[in-house]
Amino acid sequence: MKRTEANSKPSITALSVVAAYLRALKAGYMNYFTEADLKITEHVVNTAISSEPSFALSCLMNSLPRLPSFFEQAFYNYLVAPGYDNLMLTRKLMINNLLRQRITNNEVQQIVILAGGYDTRALILALEFQDKEELKIYELDLDGPTRNNKLKAIRTLPEQGELTIAELSSEACQVNNNLYYIACDFSADSMEESLLKYGFDREQNTIVIAEGLMIYLNEGTIKKILTSVYSLINEGDNFFISFNTSISSSLTEGTVISSTNENYKFSLRPEQAIPFVGASGFDVTGKIDHSNRLSFIGDKSNAKIYKDKNSKYKDEIYYLLEKSSVIAALKQYRTVEEVPDLDMDFAMNTGLSMSK
Repeated sequence: MKRTEANSKPSITALSVVAAYLRALKAGYMNYFTEADLKITEHVVNTAISSEPSFALSCLMNSLPRLPSFFEQAFYNYLVAPGYDNLMLTRKLMINNLLRQRITNNEVQQIVILAGGYDTRALILALEFQDKEELKIYELDLDGPTRNNKLKAIRTLPEQGELTIAELSSEACQVNNNLYYIACDFSADSMEESLLKYGFDREQNTIVIAEGLMIYLNEGTIKKILTSVYSLINEGDNFFISFNTSISSSLTEGTVISSTNENYKFSLRPEQAIPFVGASGFDVTGKIDHSNRLSFIGDKSNAKIYKDKNSKYKDEIYYLLEKSSVIAALKQYRTVEEVPDLDMDFAMNTGLSMSK
């Protein structure tokens, strides 16, 4: 894959997301997560920062933790979005819970994660469910510094006795027997070819995750992804995807993301979601927005901000899509208000740990 300007710099947004998640973990939400979540995420964040000394966000990421946690959190809440840390935490929670439920209930044999950034979910789940021989996890991401930094962190993970890492090619590596990290440019490469080359089985039940991705892609690339996912999965399989309601940003936020060519490109109003994904054969079977996620963890004040229809802040709505050509054809003209809200009743962690 040819390196372009857009993927020649590490992702500021990917690092800010995982750092916010880490701050929220330390702020009192460890009962929802595991010791491994904390230790692996800390190692990935530290590796990313130390690997890019010229990285514009490095000074910020290094200096803010030295401040009292209240000031650090207030900085992001003011300059990025109200409740920013809790928003990042709850989207990790809901996706982790969704995947754990599907795996535990033997409803999926394959998980595909699109553009994982610095997220550690794929590795955590691969370790937690390594006894499930039928489970395969694939993470596809753009080749470049962000992916390289994360793989470096995985290769240097302390107490990594459980990990066997095999370099399959210049574009892919395998961790143990159940996890594959594959380089893929969604705008230029074939997702189908990238997955099938490394053992993806169309006959197995699959769930695909795109966390916080679509705002950075143009409409053509998003439609290409929808078409590709539809062709890869079975009837009844799911694609969990998010769309932001606008591409507006604060002056500071816009300046920072522009410095690494991570400009916001695509938004979708809630009333547009059903016909947009329905054109690719998907039905919308569930949804959840900022307000509902924040309300669940008791952040009522910030939940109220996003619930206000006149709020200046953009919402990010997650939709659970189902491949069901007949249902999609019949239901694509219903209103999004008829789509049920997703359950936020998270299970507490089951205790995957790492030795000290």
